[in-house]
Amino acid sequence: MTDREEREATGTMTVPIADLLERLDAYDPDHDTSQPLSHKDLLKRFPYPAPPKDDASSTWVSRFTNLAYCPYKIWHVVRGTPEVRPRRIQVIVDRGKLLHAKQEVKLLAEAAVVPVATAKELKDPKVDLVELPEVPARVKRGDWVYIAKLDGLARLGGNLTVRERKTGRWTQMPDHLLQVWAYSIAAPGALNDETKGLLRANGVSWEVQYPTQGETWGPYSFRAAQLRLLEDSMDFFEDTATRSRTEAGFDLGWSSTPSKCAPCGFAHSCSWRASGGGAASGPTPPFTPKPDPRTVHRSLGDWQ
Repeated sequence: MTDREEREATGTMTVPIADLLERLDAYDPDHDTSQPLSHKDLLKRFPYPAPPKDDASSTWVSRFTNLAYCPYKIWHVVRGTPEVRPRRIQVIVDRGKLLHAKQEVKLLAEAAVVPVATAKELKDPKVDLVELPEVPARVKRGDWVYIAKLDGLARLGGNLTVRERKTGRWTQMPDHLLQVWAYSIAAPGALNDETKGLLRANGVSWEVQYPTQGETWGPYSFRAAQLRLLEDSMDFFEDTATRSRTEAGFDLGWSSTPSKCAPCGFAHSCSWRASGGGAASGPTPPFTPKPDPRTVHRSLGDWQ
């Protein structure tokens, strides 16, 4: 019996957040000896889903990963709390967007000068395929569709290689893991759809690059232990999002800290805000969820 099946049987659906965050904090890819997952198995388990019909059961991956920073952010995202970032945080976000845009231009220029991959080459994992930026993807798990744009995606050494780039000063954080792992299960289906089933790979690997810090975390194979942590996190997100639609507030058994609340864009209207963290709490806004923008499917250019 899986953890989720046990929770369903006992009526205690929400994953204990303290335990989940402790496991994420303790995870070390350098000591993960669990089974690497094959591209074929991931494609079979997570086929490319149809576009979601509405926003009721879809979210951007970046919103889902908020739970690793503060699980109460899920409530604010679902309820539509206006996000008002402190100026210094907005400056960091804007700088990150600029760096991502420059990287996209660079990668597209590099891809434009290499030969177009043939059908035979797409089927051969031994043929490396250059990295492409901002690859649209989505993955369905349970009743939810997770939408993404992958910072970078290539095929190197036989594996699909997923790259995420973070421009802040914090490195090797749990939410970075959740984001790149979600991309890792979304990438096989997205490319299978884009190449009409032609692309083959042995497995999936991932890495997180920190260009402003001059560091790279990875590459690492995507493994069974990572999938277990990712799926437990998705269970928590789905359960908490469902509660957030009907409950004005609840206790997840987790307390934030002033250092986390201070930079949070929801601190201005958060009843869980730690004392001394962020702006003064205001009234809870009505339930007016903001729509997720739809991902526009586009060609992978030189991977046709």
